[in-house]
Amino acid sequence: MKTYEYNFKSGKKLILGKAPLVMGILNVTPDSFYDGGKYEDIEAAIKQAKKYEKDGADIIDIGAESTRPNATPLTAEEEGKRLFPVLEKLLEVVKVPVSVDTYHAETAEKALEMGADFINDVNFDEDMAKVVAKYNSPVVVMARDTMGEAEKTRQNFARLIDIATKAGISKGNVILDPGIGFIGGADADTEALKNLKGINNIDGTEYPLLVGLSRKSFLGKITGREKFDLLAGTMAANAFAILGGANILRAHDVKETKDVIAIVDRVKGQYGLE
Repeated sequence: MKTYEYNFKSGKKLILGKAPLVMGILNVTPDSFYDGGKYEDIEAAIKQAKKYEKDGADIIDIGAESTRPNATPLTAEEEGKRLFPVLEKLLEVVKVPVSVDTYHAETAEKALEMGADFINDVNFDEDMAKVVAKYNSPVVVMARDTMGEAEKTRQNFARLIDIATKAGISKGNVILDPGIGFIGGADADTEALKNLKGINNIDGTEYPLLVGLSRKSFLGKITGREKFDLLAGTMAANAFAILGGANILRAHDVKETKDVIAIVDRVKGQYGLE
């Protein structure tokens, strides 16, 4: 597996390409689909971030606007009022890199100016690309509406990479997310999970792959369980993502995700599984 190294202006570092890293999800929102309302308070958010770090998170991903289906959109100003007070404190106390989950270019610019390490954008466009290029930051870009089909996903990725490189972002700073949960429903999500291997090879260049499966609704449709009872389903799906080549797993349950990674990595290494 190819290795990717990121040295951030904050002095922090990430190396991708061995066992997957874990991105702990910190939602400072009232309406996120799983943990909405739990971490709006600064003290609660920082406590959770420290727990993630203790549990082995390699990245903390903070977001202030829910992107679940039918969520109420925010202006950049509204998002910033939620985000920036927590982000300021978070950057003071955690030792791991911090990504900011936003599709607002104005929010991203302020966050990077404050010292955030990179951006995680579900709706990447030219405005965001200009900001990321200005700060020479990595960025996660997400495929949308692909129905999980491999070729459609690659085409979507190629379009996003073109937007990035035309704005001046190096290919080495682009991380791909196949958009599970955003691509057309439960059947599409399982199709995408099946098609992960090689999906990040675009025109001969292999890009890092981030996969977010944590507590997603398609797991409930498969198991018949509610979102608060999807830990086992999430971990099973994460095992498939690891075997599919995921470099980063985005997770609400950091400790359990680390355990899955350790077990799959051990079996792969011991028995030469691909």
